Amino acid sequence: METKLTRLSRRYVTALRKHLKQGRRASLQPADRLGCRAMASGLETLDVARIHEIALARLVLPSYSSAIREA
Repeated sequence: METKLTRLSRRYVTALRKHLKQGRRASLQPADRLGCRAMASGLETLDVARIHEIALARLVLPSYSSAIREA
């Protein structure tokens, strides 16, 4: 069963990837919507920080991402 954290994490990775590709033209609205979803889901700051850490690892260091998931 997929958890709130997992669903939001997948959306976050997708949004971050798109944001990074757009560069300076990128809008902050998707980030704002994800933040609102996180709050509405009852996630806390550390949960969102963990989501960000995992997203960065998946996008920047794919081999590191595998190590995090196994930890």
